[in-house]
Amino acid sequence: QNMARFGKLWFVVLVLLASADALPISSPKSFVRNIAHRGSSGVAPENTMPAFELGFQQGAHGLETDLHLSKDGHLVLIHDSTLERTTNGKGKVSDHTLSELRELDAGSWKSPAYKGAKIPTILEALALIEAYAESWIVFDLKDHSPHVLEVLKTVLVDFPHLTDRIVVGCWDDTQLEQAHSLLPHIKSALIASTLPSYDQWTWFKSVDLGGFNLNYHALDAKKSFIAKAKESSFLVFAWTVNDAADIAKVKSWDIDAVLTDYPNLYSASNSTDTISVVSNKSEWAARACLEAVAGTVHRTPATTVLAASKKCQQFASTCGSGLLQSGCDAKALHLVDLLHSVTA
Repeated sequence: QNMARFGKLWFVVLVLLASADALPISSPKSFVRNIAHRGSSGVAPENTMPAFELGFQQGAHGLETDLHLSKDGHLVLIHDSTLERTTNGKGKVSDHTLSELRELDAGSWKSPAYKGAKIPTILEALALIEAYAESWIVFDLKDHSPHVLEVLKTVLVDFPHLTDRIVVGCWDDTQLEQAHSLLPHIKSALIASTLPSYDQWTWFKSVDLGGFNLNYHALDAKKSFIAKAKESSFLVFAWTVNDAADIAKVKSWDIDAVLTDYPNLYSASNSTDTISVVSNKSEWAARACLEAVAGTVHRTPATTVLAASKKCQQFASTCGSGLLQSGCDAKALHLVDLLHSVTA
């Protein structure tokens, strides 16, 4: 029965995606990517869909976000291991089910304008990346449970077309080895606040390290590290740069991406580096909605799934093309949460 429900659901997904018009895109041969750190987190509540969407509105070429596992094994996007700082909840993220986490308000702490923003799932973020052509997503594995990468592998099976646009950031050698074993086709990156030792270079190559995600102050103090990394074809990302003058300086280095809480400052940093990241809003609306249905399909009657899918289609056609206008982004978020009450 479950397989039948999934089959019906993904048939609708395929029909929707096949009908979406491909949008043209052009980009220069090389550029320093503008990565919205936890979304446009200087303005909107970090690691929420409003912050991610705003990042793209402000010209970001991709997103950086943090991964934790819920009690029932779902990957959710939140920086801290506890809930108090960025939600109205209490306790550890890992002590709450996905349903419990989705009940929390992850926006009001930043501004009343964002009241009701939810803790997103990884599926919502990946659906958004799908909609923005050539955009990247950089994951920071804040949860050091050995199961995080196993769950991530399972999730990414459904997104083979995003392989070249995903970076998995790890904080220690154990995670890097596991990432190499479980996700050999996905770029991995060592995250660190200090520069790693050159003595580790051979080991980095043995685990097919994709690159480094490093504190920009550390890179500034020893820019020869950048040259050595590039000689070995390692990517180099710099975090977290929140001043326009500093962004301009960092972009003059031979690096691949700058992570910032204020992606709008990238274009104000007097550089010609640009990339056109085009969005198909209707496709995003349909896919994000359907991903939410897929998350409940194991406990939802098939007739309800199909009814919910129809509502997704209706939403995509009436609101998707103007997702950033007239509160449609809020409607999308509300729709995701209302799917539980959809009836045939």
